[in-house]
Amino acid sequence: MNEKQVIYILAGIAALIYAALLISLPIRRKKTLSAAGNLLVPLQNGLTYRVVGIFIVSALIIAFVPTRKFAFYIAVILFAVAIIATNMSVQEAVGLGKAGIYENIIISGTAIVKMQDIYALPTLEYEDDPDTVAVDKRIIEIIRQNGAKVILAFPTVEERHEAVKAILKQRPELKPSK
Repeated sequence: MNEKQVIYILAGIAALIYAALLISLPIRRKKTLSAAGNLLVPLQNGLTYRVVGIFIVSALIIAFVPTRKFAFYIAVILFAVAIIATNMSVQEAVGLGKAGIYENIIISGTAIVKMQDIYALPTLEYEDDPDTVAVDKRIIEIIRQNGAKVILAFPTVEERHEAVKAILKQRPELKPSK
């Protein structure tokens, strides 16, 4: 088997993964929204055209890489980038139009955070400290149980305040001790 044949095989595999990701979208959306509970605070939604644009560009990358003479490793990287971008867009599309703080889940962009998975809200600890400077009061930083950090940005301080109230209503133990 020569390099060109391997690239065509990789393109076929990438196309199958791409199709599987797109097919999984309604299933992921239904599963996420069924576990979410009631909407407490709606959040700003992502941009539909960005998600659709990434789907189109990813498909084009997978389709056109075999028709060009790229080095093997470049072709592999391009296939990987197309699949990763598609996966991120599918994650965002799951919550598209449904972004918000729910009883059991927070949906914002590509982030879907279960309320029980929140370990801490560190921004609440230091935002009112007089020694801390330049704190953006439109942002909530969430630390998950596994240590991963999720940052939620809001257009206004008031919307962020409503979001914090909703999270603390569901998880009062996250309230900072003063």
